Amino acid sequence: MAVDDGINGFFWLSLAGLFFGSVGLVTRFCYQSKCEDVQVCCIKVKRNVETEKIEDLKLQEMKSNNDNEKIPQP
Repeated sequence: MAVDDGINGFFWLSLAGLFFGSVGLVTRFCYQSKCEDVQVCCIKVKRNVETEKIEDLKLQEMKSNNDNEKIPQP
């Protein structure tokens, strides 16, 4: 019986990993999408994407400035 319990536990662990990994990828895709209105089945979401675009530009600018500071100037 010990072998069956190990296989059963491994199956459920793998299934849970696949499920939560998929949920994470879908969440990441939804965040990167700049759609204002999103509707999936019975869930409807309205987002303020202008604020997100401004924040993303600020983040890219900060990253660019940090990269420029690391390069030694002759």
